[in-house]
Amino acid sequence: MYTLRGKSVWIERHAFEGMSSERPPVSTQEVMTTIEKPDGLEREAGTRERAWRWIAQRTIIVYYDELEDEIHVKAVSSTRRKI
Repeated sequence: MYTLRGKSVWIERHAFEGMSSERPPVSTQEVMTTIEKPDGLEREAGTRERAWRWIAQRTIIVYYDELEDEIHVKAVSSTRRKI
């Protein structure tokens, strides 16, 4: 289990599969860095957030829900271009 900002971070199966399928795979550290220090952040309907950060010549994109005491990572992807 991971923690950010004093909250437990849970990476859901769909997100983990997305991390693993990227080439090279997205590391858990890259996901945590993207959430903690994003280059950009958008709030979608409800609590859903979309954060992105340029790391290692690619943009890491993380979709997550931030609750009062937990962060649930829903999906992760990457692209070779800057957003």
